[in-house]
Amino acid sequence: MPSPAPSRASGSFSISFGLLNVPVSIFTGTEEIRVKRTQWTRDGDKVGNETRVKLDEGYGRPVSRDEIVKRYDTGSGLVDLADDEIDALSTTVPGVADILAVVPFGVLSQGTYVPNGQVWQVRASKLGSGRAAKPNPGGQKAFALLLAALKAEASFALIRFGKGGTVYHAALLPTGDLVGLYADDEVREDVFLPEVPLADDEIALARQLVRSAKVRTHEAPLIENELIEKIKVYAATKITGEVAEKTATEVPASTVDIMSLLQASVDAARVSA
Repeated sequence: MPSPAPSRASGSFSISFGLLNVPVSIFTGTEEIRVKRTQWTRDGDKVGNETRVKLDEGYGRPVSRDEIVKRYDTGSGLVDLADDEIDALSTTVPGVADILAVVPFGVLSQGTYVPNGQVWQVRASKLGSGRAAKPNPGGQKAFALLLAALKAEASFALIRFGKGGTVYHAALLPTGDLVGLYADDEVREDVFLPEVPLADDEIALARQLVRSAKVRTHEAPLIENELIEKIKVYAATKITGEVAEKTATEVPASTVDIMSLLQASVDAARVSA
């Protein structure tokens, strides 16, 4: 069953809606549940979490990956628990991804399953490995048949597999993409959403503003990550001491005439159209 609804907000911001700024709070909708393990040397020293070079927490000596084991706390003691052991437990046959069900697309769009942000590209494996690897026509055809059948049925395959000591659930799409999904107990229950009385003319005005910004499917803007470049520019400016502080002005909600601002937003959208 789902996890309990969050008891407090994890952040807040304002949504710019035409000339309106709508203050909102955000709550965590999911939580990742994993088997928590700690890293140790085979000699019994706890290991730090440096990215490339593992360092012993007690002495700071370099530790090679071959010396490291992962241990799980059973409550009565620590036990070695390797990635491949967890992977083997995650499926019926070790190394084989189980298709739990074939599910119509509508179920995915209805929010029955929540994507966890991970996307893989699945392709038929080659014969052999390294430079000697060759295409596998039989495997390619079998995989193509599976994708074609899913497309014809307007469905996806719900899959469970183990990878790197983590159990994944995912949707295999007819495109060959594998979209990671949260398990049911990783999705939190909804925070109460109060019902607000709205008049038909108020909804109609808000719809006009939304419609003015609506795009067709083939015109949808790309989602681009500009943050890295902005950070580089900001950091280069900051080191010279030339960064100017931004000051935000807040208007109390009681002083805002929402309908007037909505009407002004719609009028402005018409002019710019």
